[in-house]
Amino acid sequence: MNHNAIYYKSQVRLTVISSIALAVSLLAMLGCVFSEGMELWIFWICFFAILCPFIIIFIYAFVKYNYYKNVNLKYIQEVKIEKTHSNGVSYASGLVVNFIINEEIKTFNTISIYGGYCINKETLLDNVIGETVIAGLDEKNQVAVIIKKL
Repeated sequence: MNHNAIYYKSQVRLTVISSIALAVSLLAMLGCVFSEGMELWIFWICFFAILCPFIIIFIYAFVKYNYYKNVNLKYIQEVKIEKTHSNGVSYASGLVVNFIINEEIKTFNTISIYGGYCINKETLLDNVIGETVIAGLDEKNQVAVIIKKL
């Protein structure tokens, strides 16, 4: 399984676990609703408003996971990872991958899923930078995808 699919799979798992924990704690507070005389409909509106971001994150990560689990990669090659790039939005970094396509070197970036602290050891920046990996190109999105480290 490629690094992108592994990353989004862990995001799905983390979102489900944290939303279940939040839902259970909110439902535990349901007793307070009855004791304080709060209207039940107000509680349910607040309950779903708090959980709504988790639902959106889950759907996004699930769609991305399914896409990268079944993606058809082109130009699969062994490449050495030497540089990173930053998207400027998050602390995660992407990798710069140089493919040889039609006897020409072309540079593509991975998505920004690599960092100093990650749930998966595959997406730890220290475990990938300076290493030789097998990578492929997702032509639809023009994104390099790391398949595995050699």
